[in-house]
Amino acid sequence: MEDGNNFIGAVIEVGTNSVKLLTAKPEAGGIKTIRYERIITRLGEGLSLGGNKLLPAAIGRTVEAVMNFKNRALSDGASAIVVILSLIHISEPTRLLSISYAVFCLK
Repeated sequence: MEDGNNFIGAVIEVGTNSVKLLTAKPEAGGIKTIRYERIITRLGEGLSLGGNKLLPAAIGRTVEAVMNFKNRALSDGASAIVVILSLIHISEPTRLLSISYAVFCLK
């Protein structure tokens, strides 16, 4: 187990419209942000128009962003990387708004 003073962790959030990276380390009274970035990928492109499938181009943009963020987190010294999916989708025909969450660990 690492000394808490040397631990650096990262969270990559994959949303409907963007992917975000936060790399941070513990600090007295909280955390210190090392890196915070956001890339617009439009993963949910076309879903609001009644589509029910993610488009291959949108998936490709999102996967590329996640892999780039993984590499940036590793270069920041992250020893743990968590990926969180927070997709908002609208169900037809009731148009109910739902939020889906899933968590994956890359390292």
